Amino acid sequence: MNTSKLAMFVACLNMLGIFANAEYTEYRIKDAIEDAKLNNQELQIIDKNLSVRKLDRYRAVSGFWPVAGAEASKTEGRISPTATTNYQDFNSFDNALYVQQELFAGGKTLAQMKIANSTVNAAELDSYSKTANVFLKVIDAYHEVILARRIYKISLNNEEGMRNRLEQIKTRFRVGEVTKTDVSWAKHSLAKAVTEKEKAFGDMKTAEANFAYIIGKVPGHDLVYVQASKINTPKDFETFAAAVRQANLNLRIAQEQLHTSKTLVAVAASALMPAVTARMSVNDGQSSGQKGKTYALRVSMPLFNGNSYVDIKEARYKARGAEASLNNTLGEVEQNIVQIWNQNQVAISQINSVKEALAAAQEALEGVQQEYKVGTKTTLDLLDSEQRLFEAQIIQEKVNKALVISAFQMKALMGELHYFDFQNL
Repeated sequence: MNTSKLAMFVACLNMLGIFANAEYTEYRIKDAIEDAKLNNQELQIIDKNLSVRKLDRYRAVSGFWPVAGAEASKTEGRISPTATTNYQDFNSFDNALYVQQELFAGGKTLAQMKIANSTVNAAELDSYSKTANVFLKVIDAYHEVILARRIYKISLNNEEGMRNRLEQIKTRFRVGEVTKTDVSWAKHSLAKAVTEKEKAFGDMKTAEANFAYIIGKVPGHDLVYVQASKINTPKDFETFAAAVRQANLNLRIAQEQLHTSKTLVAVAASALMPAVTARMSVNDGQSSGQKGKTYALRVSMPLFNGNSYVDIKEARYKARGAEASLNNTLGEVEQNIVQIWNQNQVAISQINSVKEALAAAQEALEGVQQEYKVGTKTTLDLLDSEQRLFEAQIIQEKVNKALVISAFQMKALMGELHYFDFQNL
């Protein structure tokens, strides 16, 4: 009997362990990315828009294909062969099958094929760029939840410490070791700690709501922080700048758009070129009893078309505009290279300085606590020292997040984030 009870007890513990493991399974950035791929509406729109743009290639290729069709005509009426004869009824029915192939159209079809390729390439690059932007939102939302929760936890600990400190000071006040002013300072510090905790709680709930909106899932309790050292980024500015100039998605999009605009000039100019079309038809005139095949080669040459000259001029203006847009994108990319590199370097340098500042604040607090006990430091000195430690802890968490975000921003600027492998983070 005791053995069966023990077995049941062990089984219950195992079940509780299973439930606990199910509830506290680690949730990593790769999981957030996969959930966003399934749930994020912006990513769904990006994918559908790209599918539509890919149809441009098929539309352009169809210009090389022949056109086949069927024609039928039925005619009824009355005619008089001569002015003196009576009217006679007639009824005719003719049908034909035809195949028509465009042989030359001034290079228009080939140019449209090039435009379609450039358009689809630009659309694919644009989808990669937008996907990378969504991934950055996911990464930021993910780490913002971690940051907000850590700050809230630090704020809770700070509030608890201030409450304990207030009780200690009240006790010392009752025995005459400190003044009423010391108690007031302690109350002030506690009120400030409560305010900071409430703000941290609000920030945490806002971060969690933003996470749910972007990723489509309520964040769990155990989000794993990404280690910036695992994100492979260039170690020097020249390497980073060269990688960006070669593969930046916005730059490549602008280049494809310029190519499209220049090709549109050729399309507009093709309207002034001759066109050659071949046609074959099989005719069956049931009323006349005539059957046969017809072969035709049609050549047309425009002599004057004012709209065509306007279209050519417009296409040239648009090509110049696309060239200016490319130059503008180049300038923006160069600016982003410097800006994001500096953000990353500042975060790296701050990591070490913040660690030193946090260690110094902890050491200073311990020293002030000892001096406070012997009366060489005041209550205000102690409370200020505790506040400095609290602020140093907050700064450390923010700098850690800034370093991770800047590393991913570098990946995005280099055109690598949309296919980045998040599995090992």
